[in-house]
Amino acid sequence: MTRFVFVRHAESVHNRDGVISTATPGPDLTPEGVRQSEELAERLAGSLDAVYASPTLRATRTAAALARRSGAPLVPLDDLRELFAGVVEGTPASEGLPRLDAGWERWMADGALDEPVAPGGESATQVIGRLRRVVARVQQEHPGDAVVAVVAHGGILQLAVPAVCANLPRDHGRVHWLRNVEVVEAHGDGPDLTCDRWAGAPVPPGAVGPDARAAAPVATPVAAP
Repeated sequence: MTRFVFVRHAESVHNRDGVISTATPGPDLTPEGVRQSEELAERLAGSLDAVYASPTLRATRTAAALARRSGAPLVPLDDLRELFAGVVEGTPASEGLPRLDAGWERWMADGALDEPVAPGGESATQVIGRLRRVVARVQQEHPGDAVVAVVAHGGILQLAVPAVCANLPRDHGRVHWLRNVEVVEAHGDGPDLTCDRWAGAPVPPGAVGPDARAAAPVATPVAAP
């Protein structure tokens, strides 16, 4: 079955400077981000059959290091772009994160997945749908025992990977947010994947119940995009 290596991009200029950045093409990597991407590529070298990436500059540069070191083809996919923050885009993280966190609270605690995260932004339903399309495409193009890296962003990965993994509660990514170049490993041949490791921590393979998948989250702020 297809194995997925979901990766949050390396440190960007706006990560360093504390700015909400969800639009394409977005900021470049910092020197530290370049170092992180090369270190990640060395760690994953030789194990990848393909690398898919968000079209943002920070994600494609992270993915390019993986593709170069592994020799795998690099495929940009618009569906992997970051969860768009709407009116919060470009604001300081100190101002923007509380507004984004309020949107996530409506999604997780109230189940209002069709509401935008902020005015002018995307809904959870839209973002989860994008990742489901990516999963289906990767499975179709790389069946069998292929290992595929998917380089994207904190928002889309923290929201949508738990939604497509049957053994994760819906709020898992909000409680266990991903730092730059942290990895989530999953596998599966159908629409529902099984998460094996989240940021290095093993995840039990058994599916959680519907109550757990819809559990309200601990009030932990989401990571800056």
